[in-house]
Amino acid sequence: MQFNKLGGPIADVPLIDGTKKEQLVELVSEIIDDSQKAKAWVDRTFPDFELVSKSVLKNADKDDLNQDISLVKEAAEGLKENQYIRDNKCFREILIKSLSEISGQLKDTQTSYSSPAALYPHHLISLQKELNVRVKALALIDHEEHFWPEETGRTIGDSAQEESIRVEWH
Repeated sequence: MQFNKLGGPIADVPLIDGTKKEQLVELVSEIIDDSQKAKAWVDRTFPDFELVSKSVLKNADKDDLNQDISLVKEAAEGLKENQYIRDNKCFREILIKSLSEISGQLKDTQTSYSSPAALYPHHLISLQKELNVRVKALALIDHEEHFWPEETGRTIGDSAQEESIRVEWH
């Protein structure tokens, strides 16, 4: 299995699909270089993995995706009618560039998706509130996580599940 890679100070940390037990076993196996011990550790640490995974995914429904795609299409259609966009070349150019980048990202989406680091706290809050996920997050202390002392940081903490873990890295 080939893992997608992160950038910056955590570039060497592989990404996995946290809802698939096999991928977690493979990640641990890569770290300790022993697949049998990795499987045993995952089984021991997460005895109800499938049950928890199904619980997390229960709210992720295909109809939600179809509805969200419809909202994007509706917004795009509205842009065509916006007189300000049609009259302001600079604004239009920036908007077109942004839409083109998003379009390219969505077309390339198969098993991974990236977004700007500034959006990380908002994605995390959404996952914690909407899907009630348990998180083990790597905290990059004194690097790019300037949101912790702000309202966003408090919202992340308030919406975190008891089992969530924050690992600090200085």
